[in-house]
Amino acid sequence: QQVKKSEAHLNALVSSLDDIVFEIDDDGRFLNVWAKNDDDLFFPRTKILGRTLEDVFGTEFGKTLDTIRIRVMTTCQAESYDYKSIVAGSSRWFSAKYAMIYENGKPTKRITVRIEDITTKKEFETKLIKSEQKFRSLTENIPGVIYLRNNDENFSMIYLNARIEELTGFAAAEFLTQKVNFDDLYHPGDRERIR
Repeated sequence: QQVKKSEAHLNALVSSLDDIVFEIDDDGRFLNVWAKNDDDLFFPRTKILGRTLEDVFGTEFGKTLDTIRIRVMTTCQAESYDYKSIVAGSSRWFSAKYAMIYENGKPTKRITVRIEDITTKKEFETKLIKSEQKFRSLTENIPGVIYLRNNDENFSMIYLNARIEELTGFAAAEFLTQKVNFDDLYHPGDRERIR
């Protein structure tokens, strides 16, 4: 009775998460699956439980996932893997987080894999990358120096476009590594006013 009550409590707890959680054995077979809503599963439970990662996901993708499973079981170190949905036409992204299952402080021969929908995060990252590429394209083509610096004691540089070398004779890398500072280039009489 106590075991059944404990399992029911665990099922209720894990199923309340937005994520999907799998328990997988040392042969790579699905032992358990928890999901708030079965519609979130990419296949019906009957096509998942008792099958291997390769059975469910196909040879190529299943092998990638199984390689991570083996590594986690060998090292006992958790790992994450981001991937695009395997459903044709879907633009959703997921993160699979693998972790060992421990009992009495010792690793078992089972792992959990928690699947989290990271589509919003990936969309934000893509927009950020495009925005940065646009910024770099713009700054690299301006006929002048563009720079971004910290408001610290040395006004250390975060970014400079390549035109800095034409203007100063020093490469951008020399400013970024603080081998050269803009203050070194100012006339001493102008330094305070510029600051």
